[in-house]
Amino acid sequence: SYSFCTLLRGVGQTMTGIVLLDPNIRAWALIPIAVITLVVQLFKHYAALLMKDRKEYSPEFMKETQTIQKAVYTRSNRGWVPKDSFEERRRKMNILLKEKPESDEGNPMASMGDPMQMRGMMTQQLLQIGPHLVMMQFVSYFFPSFVIAKLPFPLTSRFRGMLQRGIEHPTLEVTYITSLCGHFLVMFGVRGIITLVLDGASELDEAEHFKNMAEGSMGGPKQVDMPKLFTSELENWSEALTVHEFHLKTSEKRLLELNPEV
Repeated sequence: SYSFCTLLRGVGQTMTGIVLLDPNIRAWALIPIAVITLVVQLFKHYAALLMKDRKEYSPEFMKETQTIQKAVYTRSNRGWVPKDSFEERRRKMNILLKEKPESDEGNPMASMGDPMQMRGMMTQQLLQIGPHLVMMQFVSYFFPSFVIAKLPFPLTSRFRGMLQRGIEHPTLEVTYITSLCGHFLVMFGVRGIITLVLDGASELDEAEHFKNMAEGSMGGPKQVDMPKLFTSELENWSEALTVHEFHLKTSEKRLLELNPEV
């Protein structure tokens, strides 16, 4: 399918490896790897939809979440209501935020022993890592040590071990890539196609998954400490941190500054 040719440039000079790629490699190696990788990514998306846990939260947890959201929205848009109305809202929010949260869904310590939570985390890990391992074995078995493409830009020799997995040819240019490296390049490159096909509704984001693994969250749902949120938001509602300024009070003055001829 391909042949290695070595050119000797002058006596005593270093040999340079040149790969003459058979055109059939594109049809029988590169395209199949790309198509199979795309199909595997689609399979992961729909498998994640089928195995995704539909957790139902208690009314207490929903009430507390909406209380936090209302407090943040009201505080962020305080300048559009008069001072008396805002002070009345401040008084009511202080009463609501001083109440002790009753729900336990968002407690990180309570969720650690939840078997459903652990099952969901293991399912996400299996969906992410399992297909990658299968594809690596598939590519390594059916396309062993295939040189399938050449990158259009130069690279240093530090990338040789990453781009030329499976072959030992120190004189080969680094820009040539093997089948296993091509699989990984296609896997990260088809994210745009996946987003286009699924209309932006992809369940599995590779970058986000590896970010979660690096942060130690293991791909599980993020937990919230509701009492800590209530305490933090109550501090934000203090008069020292939240000062009211009615935007419409000086609207005529600001309008005249923009149009001095009026």
